Amino acid sequence: MTPATTGDVVVFLKTSEESPCEKPNCEFTYTSNVPTISTMQANFDSTANVYKLMVTGTSFSGDTSTTELYIGGKLQKCDEVTDTSATFTVTDISDEKMASAKLYFDLGLPDSHSSITGHGLTLEPKLISMNIQDGSLGGSLITANVQGVGPSTSGFELVDSSSGSSICKSVNIPSYGVVECTTIASEIAEGTTIQAKLSGTAYDCAGSDATLCQYKQLSTGTYPNVTATDISTGSMVFTGTNFVTTAAYQARTTYCGIYADTVTVDSATQVTATWTLGIPPCGTSTPVLSFNTSELIDYANGMTELVNDVNIASSSAGLTVSWQGGK
Repeated sequence: MTPATTGDVVVFLKTSEESPCEKPNCEFTYTSNVPTISTMQANFDSTANVYKLMVTGTSFSGDTSTTELYIGGKLQKCDEVTDTSATFTVTDISDEKMASAKLYFDLGLPDSHSSITGHGLTLEPKLISMNIQDGSLGGSLITANVQGVGPSTSGFELVDSSSGSSICKSVNIPSYGVVECTTIASEIAEGTTIQAKLSGTAYDCAGSDATLCQYKQLSTGTYPNVTATDISTGSMVFTGTNFVTTAAYQARTTYCGIYADTVTVDSATQVTATWTLGIPPCGTSTPVLSFNTSELIDYANGMTELVNDVNIASSSAGLTVSWQGGK
């Protein structure tokens, strides 16, 4: 590089006294031969199943340890740097719209850094795989690897490729590339191919193993099924089939959105849920019974509405108050 300006760095103390430094330790050089940016493009690497960003230009300097690309304030992984290009792996972005990007070399910002800041690249969602291909008729939690989406992505769904209908009752994206879909309580035919859908556009499975993008929920599956619910004992007692008794799973029950204090799997055919203050008297609502691990949730099928109204047995005191109010 050709130096444009060279000068000494001098420290001034509060007393305005100069504190010079011995050369060349405090010599600072400004250079006019700085990196410039020409293009930035995104390509999906179908072998590694990740998005790659390539930036091209001139006079690139440094190496992978000194070249940094930030998208929305998040550092990406630098893979390779040459004199005319730098390649990065997208590892953490907030959403598919990369509206804010900054590239730093060992010398600092490139001369044409404005061409990459706010470049406006938009990634397409790439569904690679789902952690399960078989779920409960009452609904299950699917965790999908979807490159190109992040926590701020909105309008994302997993859909049945044949009907275009969403298979998700709710969708959560806790981090880049991770989509949590709680499936609908409905039958999904065996061999159903799932697509990623964003803003009305559906995208086929991008993974090398297409079977990891298939899913089913069948009435013949060996998943929890409730046939009756009894509250006469003061607890909520479910009877049915295929209740999970293994220690790895924890049973949970909610009624009117209130979690039971204890839920005991008595057997593969009975579960007892107890609220310390009694079953919430919230009128008519449908309880929810699920069996959870740290990664999996299976919801019991066959849940029906339950009525538990407030019951006042008697009232004999404080029945007369002032017309202006009282207690």
